[in-house]
Amino acid sequence: MDARRNAFNDLLRRGIDPYPLRCARSHLIEDARDEAQRGAAACVVTLAGRLVTVLKDRLCLADASGTVWIERAPAPAAESHRPPPGPQVAAPAAFDRAPGPTLCDPDLLWPSLVPGDVVQAAVETGKASWRLVRLGLLAKALRETSWAADPSSPETAPGGGASVATLRRRASVVAAIRRFFDDAGFLEVETPILARYPGLEPHIDPFESRYRPVPSSRGEPVFLLTSPEYAMKRLVAAGIEKVYQLSRVFRNGELGPFHNPEFTLLEWYRAFASYLDIQQDVESLVRFVSNSLGRPGAIQWQGHTVDLSPPWSRRTVRAAVLETTGIDLAETRRADVLTRSCRAIGVDVPPDSSWDDAFFRLLADRVEPRLGFDRPLFLVDYPVRLAALAKVRDDPVPVAERFELYIAGVEVANAYTELNDPVAQRARFEEEREVRRTIGAPVFESDPDYLETLEAGLPPCGGIALGVDRLVMLLLDLPDVRRAMAFPFCDGAPEEAAGESR
Repeated sequence: MDARRNAFNDLLRRGIDPYPLRCARSHLIEDARDEAQRGAAACVVTLAGRLVTVLKDRLCLADASGTVWIERAPAPAAESHRPPPGPQVAAPAAFDRAPGPTLCDPDLLWPSLVPGDVVQAAVETGKASWRLVRLGLLAKALRETSWAADPSSPETAPGGGASVATLRRRASVVAAIRRFFDDAGFLEVETPILARYPGLEPHIDPFESRYRPVPSSRGEPVFLLTSPEYAMKRLVAAGIEKVYQLSRVFRNGELGPFHNPEFTLLEWYRAFASYLDIQQDVESLVRFVSNSLGRPGAIQWQGHTVDLSPPWSRRTVRAAVLETTGIDLAETRRADVLTRSCRAIGVDVPPDSSWDDAFFRLLADRVEPRLGFDRPLFLVDYPVRLAALAKVRDDPVPVAERFELYIAGVEVANAYTELNDPVAQRARFEEEREVRRTIGAPVFESDPDYLETLEAGLPPCGGIALGVDRLVMLLLDLPDVRRAMAFPFCDGAPEEAAGESR
């Protein structure tokens, strides 16, 4: 750090601006290399990039297209060469803050160069070797960083999460998602992520802030939303029958291999549809995106091959729990009974746990790790007490028309046949408020705008929330969700938070 700072101060003393206003690059490295291979005569081009290595007689320069080694010795002048752009001086006499970098003899800058510096270089290209003609600084690197070691490397991860190559492939996934929905006639929308009324799901906590119309006022509480679903269903009620959104959402306390407090959620809603229609949508979507990546038919994730051929597997929550653990949820409807049953098979559940807490622990420990390895699996028909915003079907044992999608043991999506009965929804909100009060979680007001929309008439509707970061993780064979994000909140591996994903 001291050596870099000393070099920086030396540049200032010599009147060289370490951070000029302009850059005049004529070629990317790969384009210049292609021209050099095609051309018969040498040619002077202007490159700009970051120094990867600085040796006594040569340097390695990198830009977005690749790297190249450049010889230090200046090339002899030739009439056929076009002069490099920018001022051409032997040594600057004063610090004049010229718009562009001061291009000078490489020898004048060489003692100050370190890996990480961003430079502009006039270079004579040839088929065998390239030689520096002039050199100028664009940005002096005062700190050594791992990602600056080779910025053109596909493994470079500037934010400690996804590599540059992964971010490019992630962009391809997002582009494919948009193509799928645009081709299917869905309208992409943007709805607020800052709102006065958060969701009321007992096991999801929002981030809270305050809106102050006057800076000195106490203001009112506002929340970063955990899901955009209320606003999206208001648009469905307004007549947009097929709607989707890629939204940034926020959930407090969720951090781990498959969780980040801020993440990307894909939600879509279809009027006059149910969770059965949404199952068909998600089957088609995942296969479409996988095909767009050149991986038709299957996902390879951490040594597992998951066949994407339809139809995907379907299993009820009750059947999955019974087959895996021997516990029948229809006979363990009291919290103490379910807790004792969990503890009897070795699932670590505190004796005073709520029914919901015992169920989620049982699901996470014994059921989820076995789901969706041969084919993706829809875990369908949840206990009524976990209906959230889903309709209830009046079977002999009533169930909520809700499903979660699992691929290789990872929950990817959560969907409902959406509840559109305003009386039932208002009662459901009050029940959830009471649960939050019982478990000591913050208690929020119900969203009056959403309830008014239901009272005005929401058409029958199916909807889903799909974790884009988890889907990228699975499609690109990444070990955890943080490797699918440019800047994960934390690069450690704390214990995963329990709770619902929607």
